[in-house]
Amino acid sequence: MNHKKVFILGFSITGCAILKHVLCYFCDVTRIFCVDDLISEEEFVARTSLDCDDERIIFTNSIQASRVIENMKQHETKDVIVFCSPGIPMDNTLVVTCKACNIALSCDFDLLYTALLRHGISFHDGNDIAIFITGTVGKSTTSFGLASELRKMENENLAVILSGNIGIPVLSVYENIIAAKRERKRVVCIFELSSAQLELLNEFSPTISICLTVCVDHLDRYNSIEEYLYYKSKIFCHRKHEPIYNVLCIDSEYSQHILDNVRKFHNLESTAVSYVDRANEWYALGAVCEKREFIPFSTRDIANGVSFSEGVLSMRYKEKNRCAFQIESTAAIPKENIGVIALLTFLITNTPPTAQIDLQTLPHCLEQCYPKSKKYEVVKFINNSKATKQAAVEYSLSLYKNVLLIVGGKSKGEKLIEILTKFHNIKAIFLIGETTDRFAYEIEISNASLQYYRCYTLDIAMRSIKNVLDEGIAQPYTVLLSPMCSSLDQWKNFQERGTFFKNFIIDHY
Repeated sequence: MNHKKVFILGFSITGCAILKHVLCYFCDVTRIFCVDDLISEEEFVARTSLDCDDERIIFTNSIQASRVIENMKQHETKDVIVFCSPGIPMDNTLVVTCKACNIALSCDFDLLYTALLRHGISFHDGNDIAIFITGTVGKSTTSFGLASELRKMENENLAVILSGNIGIPVLSVYENIIAAKRERKRVVCIFELSSAQLELLNEFSPTISICLTVCVDHLDRYNSIEEYLYYKSKIFCHRKHEPIYNVLCIDSEYSQHILDNVRKFHNLESTAVSYVDRANEWYALGAVCEKREFIPFSTRDIANGVSFSEGVLSMRYKEKNRCAFQIESTAAIPKENIGVIALLTFLITNTPPTAQIDLQTLPHCLEQCYPKSKKYEVVKFINNSKATKQAAVEYSLSLYKNVLLIVGGKSKGEKLIEILTKFHNIKAIFLIGETTDRFAYEIEISNASLQYYRCYTLDIAMRSIKNVLDEGIAQPYTVLLSPMCSSLDQWKNFQERGTFFKNFIIDHY
């Protein structure tokens, strides 16, 4: 894939990885327009770690980049490719211009797929496997946990590679995949995808697709929940190669929209009204799509599909797999994630899952941090910076008592007041980020006699909590960073926010 002019929009870790790949593998590029409206050229140079002045690279903003395209003649736009980082607003000037000029936006997933095809790697040859995992809550936990389980089986014949929305750019694993194939290994790639990544996906089709529980999210980006769920549905809708296994978690009422969209993709109507109906209709798609299996998953018992309830994984999605396994987990993660990890391990290895899934802790996800001083040894410090959604915060609150909650950041439409009506184990709330004043208002109108602090920054919140603890630890508190918001108002990403939390504990406790 060689183009004379390349535009890369957005320079988070994805944009930087795309630029590196283009510089290495695009032979006849004459111009590379690096477009970002939020950082300076100095920051761009620092992020990309460019070793030399490449005259082909032009750092610019979306307005200037749009003018370059608008001034092109129609035949010149055929030599243009525009890569868009996930999460770029749909009303971005360059995005709007590309649509007006009929220039398709490309993504790093499709770029990786095209590059791998040149080496004969398609993930549809019956050997190598690409797994796509999406959902609203738990996709990072599931992706990381599945990789942990499969890596226990890694040997000279198997390579397990994890990337995607989990914080590892997909293009950064390109050379790892090629190296594994040179060693004649079977490759299992686990990709976590957000709705923003699915928006741009066109070429790459996986071997296995999974959609975990979906609920209301990203209404700051989409016009409606239906639009958000439409993009989530794309994980199952592929024109070239359909996934062999399609797993849908059906417990949420919003999974009905996923079912409707997928059945519409296959020119079928849906009449499901309950989770049992959803299970049956999803399962029935397997009879319509030749050599494809549609597996409904539930944490309640279902007749057709896979369920994980009370520690038992029951498989009833086809006659030869009507079996059950007793499974325990050493990690404090939702049972849906445990069950899906066990199911996927079974599908990939064709061996029964282990009786105990010993998962590693995902960084910044219910990660316990330990103070140095014995003075604070009765206090739990939990870094849950990854929890940017209400459901993730609710799950974390269900695990602990006497919580000193740190919440806030860049709003995604969450409502703190809904948390306050459900949980009474919160002893005080420390508000951070741009949602500070709005969340304070929600606390005030909730009629909850709850102490709260307007901190605005995580640093002030951590110092305020230390002051509270230093006044006397009357009970075993849990200091819980579970922000329910994006980190992008004050941080580069949730990892940076979580790292600050951990370092503060090391330095001050």
